[in-house]
Amino acid sequence: MKRPYLLLYHFLFWTLWLLSEVAQHQARHSFERSAGQTLLISSAYLLITLTAFYGGYGLVYRSFIRYGWVGLGHVLTTLSLIVGMRYLVEFGFLKPLLNYDNYAVNAHFSWGWFVKNACLYYWNWVIYGTLFGFAQQYVRQQQRDREQMKAEVALLRAQVNPHFLFNALNDMYALTLTCPEQAPDALLKLSDLLRYVLYRSQSAAVPLTDEIAYVKSYIDLEQISQRGQAQVHAHIDGQISDQQIAPMLLIPFVENAFKHGSLFDARQPITITCQVEANQLLFRCCNAKRMGNKDATGGIGLANLRRRLELEYPGRHQLQILDSSASFAIHLTVTL
Repeated sequence: MKRPYLLLYHFLFWTLWLLSEVAQHQARHSFERSAGQTLLISSAYLLITLTAFYGGYGLVYRSFIRYGWVGLGHVLTTLSLIVGMRYLVEFGFLKPLLNYDNYAVNAHFSWGWFVKNACLYYWNWVIYGTLFGFAQQYVRQQQRDREQMKAEVALLRAQVNPHFLFNALNDMYALTLTCPEQAPDALLKLSDLLRYVLYRSQSAAVPLTDEIAYVKSYIDLEQISQRGQAQVHAHIDGQISDQQIAPMLLIPFVENAFKHGSLFDARQPITITCQVEANQLLFRCCNAKRMGNKDATGGIGLANLRRRLELEYPGRHQLQILDSSASFAIHLTVTL
């Protein structure tokens, strides 16, 4: 939270607290003093409360954060400030100016009693101020963690995009050499894919239908580059229209299958299934390995995806990788 807003919230809280105290005291003592006098007296005592609260926050909490348990020695400093402030308020301000004596009928009054009473009466505000400091630290740490997570996710997504683009451009280059008549259609497909990468991948989540449409467009683009000979079986099942998913989460697995898998064996096609049951997505991508080519998402790919899943779906995903000498498969379950 920005500092000006925090100061405003503090000001509003203590203003409301003061008005509440004035209303309560005026209801009990309206026959003894005017509303103006009650406001002045309550404001004076508020100074003691503020000393206790911000002493706990500014001295006890901050010293503990900086010096550890040694910093708790400032509890005594805070209590001394409370006693001093109460003395100034009651004997240096209220009694000489308003003739207000809080101890006129107190038969037990002594300076030792005064010190003890001040410490005991305002001790709870020292605790509140200290706890406020720790609560504020916790909230700020949570904000820092969220910002760090967002930055890391953004970096991971940014790493995926060039990875995809480099592969797509290599395919376009090969297509212009082998089948130039199909290049215009392929460029249109590539344009759609890049539009999704540039404009939707920065969102926290996208409709699952858009993500699946992106995967289908990628498969179509690969089919063009392979002259329609790639053996691919893709199957979508379940209600996908109402679901959201983190963008660019599925495509690296599909891209890996085309990059490293056997593409032309009708007996072992690339198999992609996407099934939605309730709020769970079951995604599978399997392919036979191409001879002489190691199947792995490599470098950025697999480690990137694992980290993204940890950040964006903590405790809500399972990723199983089945890697054998002949085939490679992933089974991904995500709670949407």
